[in-house]
Amino acid sequence: MNLADIPLQPRFLSLRCGRRLAWYEFGDPAGMPCVYATGTPTSGIAGAFYHEAARDAGVRWISPDKPGYGQSDPQPGGGLIDWAEDIAALADHLQLERFAVAGESGGGPRALALCHALPGRVTVALLLAAIGPMQDAAACRGMHRANRVMFRLARHAPVLLHGALLLLRRGALRPQMPDDRDKLRRQLAAMPLADRVLYEQPQIRTLLKRAGAEALRQGVAPAVEDVVLLSRPWGFALESIGVPVHLWQGSADRSVPPAMAQAMALTLPHATLHLVEGAGHLVSFGVQAEIMGLIRRAAGTKEQE
Repeated sequence: MNLADIPLQPRFLSLRCGRRLAWYEFGDPAGMPCVYATGTPTSGIAGAFYHEAARDAGVRWISPDKPGYGQSDPQPGGGLIDWAEDIAALADHLQLERFAVAGESGGGPRALALCHALPGRVTVALLLAAIGPMQDAAACRGMHRANRVMFRLARHAPVLLHGALLLLRRGALRPQMPDDRDKLRRQLAAMPLADRVLYEQPQIRTLLKRAGAEALRQGVAPAVEDVVLLSRPWGFALESIGVPVHLWQGSADRSVPPAMAQAMALTLPHATLHLVEGAGHLVSFGVQAEIMGLIRRAAGTKEQE
């Protein structure tokens, strides 16, 4: 992956309410469209990880900044269904009658919200190490303690999340420091082997840091709201989703444990679970060609109906 060859310029849409929505486009501009909901806290720049695979497969990868992230205006008090309305407006602006949706990590609930709100327009949903409903304690089995604490604070004391996210923002925005090598070694040691191999690649680390820093450019309040949204009831039931959903889950993931994907796969009416042995939270890096193939096949199926 050569970042110099990937377009990283945002585009903008003024919504009816007066807010501005920013998004990025990767892959093939004339390809089958897919709207990608990024993780938490990550800006739409993270869609660049899929640029080459999408381009090669003829997929148009559309990667919005979530409210308050990057260059999208905040939406205080907005829920997942409100975000789906924003994306419907973007799809109308881009003249997309039908499209696939993908959600990674904390973006998974937003992808499912699109399925719930726009069932006639979404062809297929792709969940990549995606967060599930946090009310299911059994589904959180195996999650890192730090993540469990974060979601508990989001439910009961979200103000306490500000301090942790301020530290994250400070680290993302600061230039590289002499002690960063020691910090990187500690981070790598805590990762599953599959994630460690990927994260050791400078281009991947650079883009991850840039996407995180860009997400927090307006401050940490939108990220706090994002985590609160994920931790509380989403405003729709998984059983209501009639769109085909494919879930990819790494068996070694501890950020979002396998039990969470398994619980969602049992609840969603039309779900297919792809459990990747040995993969961690970056499971999507190894299945991008498969993801793009599903997007194309789903678009072809809809065209024949």
